[in-house]
Amino acid sequence: MDVKRDKDVLWVMEQGLKCDALAAVVAELGEVSFAESQRLQLAVEKSHVTGFLHRRRPRRQQALACVARWRIRPVASRVPEGMPGVGHPTWEVELEKIRNGKPGKWYIEWRRGEFTFLPAAQGIPAALKREHYA
Repeated sequence: MDVKRDKDVLWVMEQGLKCDALAAVVAELGEVSFAESQRLQLAVEKSHVTGFLHRRRPRRQQALACVARWRIRPVASRVPEGMPGVGHPTWEVELEKIRNGKPGKWYIEWRRGEFTFLPAAQGIPAALKREHYA
């Protein structure tokens, strides 16, 4: 469904999460309050439908009633020395919060049709290690 207002997006997502015939519900919002996230989490716990909430440019990081919070950022791609081009698409994937688990940070690259985890030394952002990046 394509709705314009965040209030409507929340309502549609909550209704979808209450429908146990669905496997997952994905929504995109600007901001979400703790109370709104709590309503969504309660719907998830009752129906066991997975909910993904993508926040567009959140102005602040506030507490949410979610099981996990991920932050995914693009980073400069690696270019083998002496090779032309821009390299493979690369992202920094950070698990900021996980209930009963351990947060972490990984660098992944899309290469030859699949995701590849980069060793920590290769995943350092370009600003920190310019000689190995485009």
